[in-house]
Amino acid sequence: MNGYAEQQILLDFNHNSMFSPETYQRYNYSPVLETSPDWTADLASARWFNLLTADVGGVTGSLSRINTSTSASVDSGPVHDLNPAGLANSEDNHVHARPRSESVEVWQSEKDLQLTALELSVFQNFLDLFDPQQSFAAYATRLALRNEGLMKAILALSVQHTIHLNRRHRTETTLDSNQAVQYYHDTLRYVQTALQYTSYTLSEELIATSLIISTYEMMHQSHQEWQRHLKGIFWIQRSQNINGLSKGIRHAVWRAWLRQEVWAAFKERRRCLSYWRDPKDFGDQDQHELADSATLLLREAVNYYAEGGAPEGTDATMGLQEQYRSQRAGQLLALLDRWKSHLGAEYKPLPGPDTGAVFRPIWIHPSRFGAALQISYFARLIILMHRPVSAGFDSYSKLQRELSSVVSMICGIAMALEDEGCQIISSQCLFAAGLSVTDDNQRNEIISLIESCEERSGWPMSALQEDLRKAWSKVDGVGTPNEQQG
Repeated sequence: MNGYAEQQILLDFNHNSMFSPETYQRYNYSPVLETSPDWTADLASARWFNLLTADVGGVTGSLSRINTSTSASVDSGPVHDLNPAGLANSEDNHVHARPRSESVEVWQSEKDLQLTALELSVFQNFLDLFDPQQSFAAYATRLALRNEGLMKAILALSVQHTIHLNRRHRTETTLDSNQAVQYYHDTLRYVQTALQYTSYTLSEELIATSLIISTYEMMHQSHQEWQRHLKGIFWIQRSQNINGLSKGIRHAVWRAWLRQEVWAAFKERRRCLSYWRDPKDFGDQDQHELADSATLLLREAVNYYAEGGAPEGTDATMGLQEQYRSQRAGQLLALLDRWKSHLGAEYKPLPGPDTGAVFRPIWIHPSRFGAALQISYFARLIILMHRPVSAGFDSYSKLQRELSSVVSMICGIAMALEDEGCQIISSQCLFAAGLSVTDDNQRNEIISLIESCEERSGWPMSALQEDLRKAWSKVDGVGTPNEQQG
């Protein structure tokens, strides 16, 4: 490689071009997109569904793959067996061939679905996901009243959540996991039939259902299936041009999907599927938009973590590899600093007592802004841990101070962050913080904080704790208790 080419790699990553379409296409293209601009909503939805059936078809028995050789769908004619077993076995719940009003789609119910008392209590437990407009709580649930597929998906997620919450609080319940699995399978049967209608493949109901199914799989700790299915949701969203500029429930679903996708990419050490860039500069964003931008910054950090050396297709020497990564890290850290410089007073910590604990609580209100700060420190932590460090004690000491400061911020915010909707994100940030900690007291405190997140949210986090302990054992050169017994 000649000197000009080497300089060009580094110059391409100046501050202004980091998110330009040309630079992003050259360096940040995700190799796992596997989509064509010509994909229709019909084809994208069918391929997503086929990912699901590939993993659960053997369990349900009645599910089959959808033929994707053609994307032809229909929007008229009778629907047979579109609705699985009725929620409350009400005849009105089933959408068979019958006269329908012009404003109601074939795959929708003309009347609100009837729930049993138990289903109603589960439905009321449905949890909102870090969405200030509460699109799920205020809108998706109303959509579900006229769409049994979406309703069943909500019930599957909510039953699973309620069971774990009751288990954590040692509360007796008549619910069991088999009910959640049944609702999940009923959802898939509904979707299988409804996908023959183009109007359904373009509907808000399908967008919401796909995310709730994904969230159920994430909670059910079906990690491999969940991570694969995130790609299918990406296909659906891309076919409909759904992104951060979308409105209403489509925007809420995209944001929630992005958080799941970035976490999955981090765990798999791969590039993120998403490549959307916010056209607004930080200075033009309001405080809620800046909170949303934190996840986009984390995405860039995860891509940096995954990409290794210089851009693909360049014959870089080892020296250039390190030079590239060092400059790239510096620019990402500068971007984080610039984002932080635009934060308003809402992000400043409020006064609180020093409890004398391992970490000092940092109280930020509203909680959403505290979680956004945690995400930004998560991003900073990834970059600090994986950028090249100059040899010498001074460089090592500086890195340790920087890491310690970031860990203290993540853990301090977690101590005071009690909002239920922020606990999943907080636990993920705590996991990242734990990866850089060697002190036993700090490690124990981080495990305790993750347990508190689980207590507040009812979201299962034992696997997260176990993964962290395994990482510590690997660093310390010892096996986990289970590995030692084996």
